[in-house]
Amino acid sequence: LVVSFGTSYNDSRVEDIKGIEDALKEAYPDWSVRRAFTAQIIINHVQARDGEAIDNMDQALERAVASGVKNLVVQPTHLMHGAEYDEMVEALEAYQDQFESIAIAEPLLGEVGNDATVINEDKAAVAVAVADAAIADAGYDSMDAAAEDGVAFVFLGHGTSHENQKRYTQMQQKFEALGYDNCYMGTVEGEPEATSVENIISVVKAAGYTKIVLRPLMVVAGDHANNDMAGDDDDSWKSMFEAEGFKVECQINGLGEIAAIQKIYVQHANTAMDVFKTTEEIAAERDAALEKIQADETALAEAEAALAEAEAAKAEAEKAKAAAEKALEQEKKARSQAELQVKNLNAKLTVMSTKVTGVKATAYKTSHKITLKWTKNTKVTGYKVYRATSLNGTYKLVKTTTSKTATIKNHKKGKTYYYKVFGYKKIAGKTVYTKTSAIRVIKAK
Repeated sequence: LVVSFGTSYNDSRVEDIKGIEDALKEAYPDWSVRRAFTAQIIINHVQARDGEAIDNMDQALERAVASGVKNLVVQPTHLMHGAEYDEMVEALEAYQDQFESIAIAEPLLGEVGNDATVINEDKAAVAVAVADAAIADAGYDSMDAAAEDGVAFVFLGHGTSHENQKRYTQMQQKFEALGYDNCYMGTVEGEPEATSVENIISVVKAAGYTKIVLRPLMVVAGDHANNDMAGDDDDSWKSMFEAEGFKVECQINGLGEIAAIQKIYVQHANTAMDVFKTTEEIAAERDAALEKIQADETALAEAEAALAEAEAAKAEAEKAKAAAEKALEQEKKARSQAELQVKNLNAKLTVMSTKVTGVKATAYKTSHKITLKWTKNTKVTGYKVYRATSLNGTYKLVKTTTSKTATIKNHKKGKTYYYKVFGYKKIAGKTVYTKTSAIRVIKAK
């Protein structure tokens, strides 16, 4: 399910959003690729104007449930972990029990991290991809050649007051690390403050550039790109730069049309699919073991035939009989081992295909404790409770128990915590885990 905010600009919807969807279809021909928009106002506008029906999140998920979808990979086309991404995750939580598994892929810029100076490979790849596209569309052979001609590139994002606004700062740092000193990161909303149009104009002017290339750092070239960036109104970025004496060129192209950007989304979807691979591999091992049993049946029959021939040939009977009996024992042992392997693999699949359900969390003032309760799962022998301080943060083990309840003390009053529970069982000396439970969010008292 490819989830986009959406756009009413038909060309951008085809080149950018459909461009990403088509790249995913080509990369994963065995998967059904479907679309959902999160902006209902855009869905309604496109329906009324063009007669084109586009599912919102609930409609797309209900359609998937009705179609019998079991494993759902959700690939957001969002730029980052912002408000739209958070709302998408909340919408998916209501459908956790409707699918065997849901895997949410990273947005374009990947993980944010806690240190704004640490820039992941996704941001580096995006910086190179959008810079290369801008250089080519502006008619230059290199960034240095553009700089020598007095050209600065200003990439315009949406901007956000969300805590992950540091991603825009990281993009500016990556441009600088690549040696793209004439590249600047701006935002429509001017958040963070360093990305405001006033600040960018001041910095570019101080650097001595006389020509500006404006290009959106947005997945689609929609209303922001056409109006806030390239519009003729006095408050557009184009008009404000021109008012300061700059010669301005606008490249109205979304990120989604760039092949290198599409490749990043394909890679993110592939990473998300890893959650399904372990079960598939184990099922393949089981099938291989079953095939070995069938082959062993043939070998066993041949060994029995050899034994019969040896008994019939008394002259050489003892030597041939001993060899046949040894071969028979080896085949029986191999068959027994293969049967045990199949039994263990089936047991693993049974545990891995289930999950802990009915998880409830209650906060108490006493010792600032939080008690979790869940429905007993007969497929497992114990449970592990994990906790994080943000929905997409790092979950750490805080409790291991054989009971269907767990109490954790000494939380910070007023702080919100995120809990999930795994069941586990030891099979053939190895610990096997269930799927994760639904995440429970609770504020400590």
